[in-house]
Amino acid sequence: MTTLGKLIAVVGAVASLAGIFLCIFFMLPYIYDFRLTSAAVEVVLFRSIAIYKIPFGDIRSVRAVNAFSVSGVAVNPFRAIRIGNRFTSKAILIEKRGMLTFVLITPKDPGGFCDELLIRLGEGAPVNPSSGSK
Repeated sequence: MTTLGKLIAVVGAVASLAGIFLCIFFMLPYIYDFRLTSAAVEVVLFRSIAIYKIPFGDIRSVRAVNAFSVSGVAVNPFRAIRIGNRFTSKAILIEKRGMLTFVLITPKDPGGFCDELLIRLGEGAPVNPSSGSK
């Protein structure tokens, strides 16, 4: 095989891997997502099967944060879980009771999701920079 042939094979392999990665990455919101029920925050598969629940009674605090840098919060990486399915700069940080104290999620509309969650928790909807609401 010539040098040009090897180069074409390598470029083809890299392009194929990049294509597979992008397809998987952009399909994640359709594979699993987040929803609010009357009693919990749920991670759901195919928008119907709940695979993880955070009951409202276990939630200590909720805030909209920068998905890449959670500043102002002491988050121990061994006590946190990141359930992200979108490439976004905004996320929701949920502090809860239990072994995994922090859960970082990336719903479609982080500001609206955070506001709605706070309303359901009975804490009202504070000023939230990502949603621009009250």
